[in-house]
Amino acid sequence: MKESIEILKEHYIKHNYYDDETLSVATQDLIKRIQELEEENAILRKANNITKNLEKEVKIEDITQVMNKTFEEFMKDYIPTQKVKDKLEELKFERDKTYEEFIESNRSSKKLQVKGIYLDSQIIILQELLEGEK
Repeated sequence: MKESIEILKEHYIKHNYYDDETLSVATQDLIKRIQELEEENAILRKANNITKNLEKEVKIEDITQVMNKTFEEFMKDYIPTQKVKDKLEELKFERDKTYEEFIESNRSSKKLQVKGIYLDSQIIILQELLEGEK
């Protein structure tokens, strides 16, 4: 692009169209636009070089490693649905057994009453967890 400007200036000098003070507006606009294009081209080349360098730096193996690590961390915190359902059934069985004992004690055992309420709350939590998954 710099060569284009110089060639244009030489052409105008050669044909007496050009001197620094009387350069036509159209020619000035053209030279200005060529300079802008040169600047844009330099920016694009720089961005292209940066992109090439990034492509060299980021390898598929690195991305795969990060994805695997993220998946492993997710799986550490993941509780299978069936495990929750099994625990829910276990708590329901325990709750029913506790209420039977509570009734047999003529509803006088505070310990069985509190245990039953606790089991009910745990059951509700697990049911809400399962419903939230749907």
